[in-house]
Amino acid sequence: MMEFFFGMFVGVVATMLPLFAGWLTKEEYKYANKLDSNDFDYNKVEKSLEDYVDSPFDSENFLRKSLNREGTKWVHYK
Repeated sequence: MMEFFFGMFVGVVATMLPLFAGWLTKEEYKYANKLDSNDFDYNKVEKSLEDYVDSPFDSENFLRKSLNREGTKWVHYK
């Protein structure tokens, strides 16, 4: 008889835990949406995507400079 009640207890717990986890996840998601957006720039760098793409340290720009110095003709297609 004790095994039956223990089995019932395990069954109830096994069905209730996923429901509780789903509810808890939804509540945490609602709470996270209420927080302020974290757009703080920790590196204090105010650059746009264009600044990163056209960087002088970009391999394309770096190779272009080094190839021109060596006398090799560099053809850039756009």
